[in-house]
Amino acid sequence: MSEDTKKVSKNDLRNSQLGGGLVDADTVKAERIGGDIHNNVVLNQPSIYITDQCDSQTNNKKAQVSVTPEEKTTNKAKLEFVLTGSIDEFDKSKLKALTAHLRKLSRDVELTIIDTEEGSIKLILEGSPEGLKRLEELFKSGELTEVLGIPVEDVRFPSGETSSKDEEAKIAEKSRLVEEILTQGAEGRNLSGANLSGVDLSDANLSGADLRGANLSDANLSDADLSRAILSRANLSDAILSRANLSDAILGRANLSRANLSDANLSGANLSDANLINASLIDANLIDANLSDANLSGANLSRANLSDAYLRGVKISSATQLDDKWHLVWKILNQPTQYRDLSGVNLSRAILSDAYLIGANLNDANLSGANLSGADLSGADLSGADLSSAYLSDAYLIGANLSGADLSGAKINEATQLDDKWRLVWKILNQPTQYRDLRGADLRDAYLRDAYLRGADLRDAYLRGADLSRAYLIDANLIGADLIGADLRGADLSGVNLISANLIGTRFGGNLGTSEDMKLDLIRRGAIFEDSPGDRDRSSVPSLG
Repeated sequence: MSEDTKKVSKNDLRNSQLGGGLVDADTVKAERIGGDIHNNVVLNQPSIYITDQCDSQTNNKKAQVSVTPEEKTTNKAKLEFVLTGSIDEFDKSKLKALTAHLRKLSRDVELTIIDTEEGSIKLILEGSPEGLKRLEELFKSGELTEVLGIPVEDVRFPSGETSSKDEEAKIAEKSRLVEEILTQGAEGRNLSGANLSGVDLSDANLSGADLRGANLSDANLSDADLSRAILSRANLSDAILSRANLSDAILGRANLSRANLSDANLSGANLSDANLINASLIDANLIDANLSDANLSGANLSRANLSDAYLRGVKISSATQLDDKWHLVWKILNQPTQYRDLSGVNLSRAILSDAYLIGANLNDANLSGANLSGADLSGADLSGADLSSAYLSDAYLIGANLSGADLSGAKINEATQLDDKWRLVWKILNQPTQYRDLRGADLRDAYLRDAYLRGADLRDAYLRGADLSRAYLIDANLIGADLIGADLRGADLSGVNLISANLIGTRFGGNLGTSEDMKLDLIRRGAIFEDSPGDRDRSSVPSLG
C-alpha cells in the first residue's frame, strides 16, 4: 500500500463490515481501517472471542469470531432495532462496539448491521432467527432497555419475517388470553411478560394487574381500566390509550413512544424514565404524576393538566408541545438561573421543590399551592405574591421581600429560613390566638387579610400600608399605631381603641362596631371611608386552633 494517504468514501464505508459493524464517515485513511481493529476484543463471556485475521490477497484485516457453543447458520432473518437519537451521532467505533455488544446479547457471532435509516437510530440487523428472537425477548421482558448507554426505543421483526417456528401456537395462546381478559377481567392478575401486541382490549379491566415487561405495542386499550397497574418496562409503543384510566399506575421505564394517551387519566402515575417520544397526551390528566427523567421529545401535551406533576430531568425537544405555564415550570427546574423575571406569572400548584430562584422577580406571581420546599428564594421579590397553601418547608427566603404576600395556609417548618418579620406575619395568619402581644411590631406592608386579632395589643405597632381588610380587631388596642395607608375595609372594629393612631390615608368601609360619631372623628384625622358592599356574615369568624 502506498505511503500516501488513501481515502475511502462514505458509500464504500457503508458497504464495509469491520468487526461486523457498519462504518459511516465522510472519509477516513485507508490504512486506519484495519489498524483501528488490530487489538483483540474479548467479550465478557468465556465462550466468545473476536479476533483479527489478515486476508493475504487483499492485505485488509477482517474481524473473525470464534465461538464454542453456537454453530454458524446459513438461515438468516432480519430485525428492526431502534435506538433513541440520531444516526448522525454515530461514528465507526460506536457502530463497531454496538455490533459486538449485540452479538454478545444474541449469542449470534454472525449478526451484522446491514442497513440504517435516517432520523432516529433505526438499524436493520441480520442474523440467525434464534439470536434475533433472543434480542426481541430481552426487549419485551424489560431486560434490554439500553445499549452502550443509548436507550432502546423498539425491537421488532419486519412484517413478513417469521420469528419462531411455533408462531401459530403463540397466536392461539394470545387469542385465548385476550378472550379471558375481556370476559373475566384481569384485575390484579399476573401478566408480566405477556405478549398482547396488537390486540383489542378496549374497556378491559386490568386494574392492579402486573404487566411488567409485557408487550402491548399497537394494542387498543382505549377506555381500559389500568389504575394501579404495574407496567414498568412494558412496551406500549403505538398503543391506543385514549381515555384509559392509568391513575396511580407504575410506568417507570415503560416504552410509550408514539402512544395515544389523549384524555387519559394519569393522575398519580409513576412515569419516571418512561419513553414518551412523539406520544400524544392532549388533554391528559397528569396531576401529581412523576415524570422525572422521562423523555417527552416530540410529545404533544396541549391542554394537559400537570398540576403537582414532577418535571425535573424531563427531556423535551423543539417539537414538544407544552402549554406556556408548564414549559416555564420545566425551564425553572431544568435551566436554573438567578434573577429570573417571573413577575405576574401563574405557577399555582407547580412542583418547584429545590428550585434555584435567587433574586427572582416574583412580584404579584400566583404561587398558590405551589411546592417550593427546599427552594432557594433568597433575595427574591415576592411582593404581592399569592403564596396561600404553598409548601415552604426547608425553603430559604432570607432577604426576600414578602410585602403584601399572602402566606395564609402556607406550610413552613423549623428549617424554613425566613426573616423574623415575615415569620411573625405567618404566625398571625396561621396560628390564630386572641390577646396576642404585638406592641411595637413591624408589620409594615404585611398581608393580614382576615387575620384573627381579637384583643391584640398593637400599641405603637408599625402597620403602615398593611392589608387588614376583613380582619377581626374586636377589642384590639391600636393606641399610637402607625396605620398610614393601611386597608381596614370590612374589618370588625367593635371595641377597638384608635386613640392617637396615625390614620392618614387609612381606608375604612363596611366596618362593624363604628358609630357615626366615630366615623366623623376618623375622617377628621385623615381616614378615608369608601362605599361598603354590605356587612359580612359574622359566622365566618375563624375558630381558634
